[in-house]
Amino acid sequence: MKNPFPLWLLGLLAWLFIFAATSGALLYRSVSRGRSGRIDWPGLALIAMGPAGLVVMIVQRIRAEPTPEERAAFWAIFHAEPGTIGAVMVTRNGVPEVIATVRSTEEYLKLAGSGQLPPDHRVYLPNDII
Repeated sequence: MKNPFPLWLLGLLAWLFIFAATSGALLYRSVSRGRSGRIDWPGLALIAMGPAGLVVMIVQRIRAEPTPEERAAFWAIFHAEPGTIGAVMVTRNGVPEVIATVRSTEEYLKLAGSGQLPPDHRVYLPNDII
């Protein structure tokens, strides 16, 4: 997976775009109406932060969505018996399928060592277990 676009840079670019568009609109309105009032630049900068923050939050939310494989693994773990910490998955015809759930890393290693798992399997465990 290639590195995603940094969120801080996305936020900065969104803020610059919104700031430029808003200040351009304000300047156009003041010139077209013949007014020469001052623009509150710090206030305009603060106002532009709101929509830029929304853009960053939306992109962050989209990135946080689990993949179909992760969704299937989560579903299997949550619906298995208590104490289950992981799921063993394979993809058949493009559809992720859970073939086993495990209660410990030792149980997975025992299952993998027995030769019962296909060679293209993946195991999903919480990060603090691995």
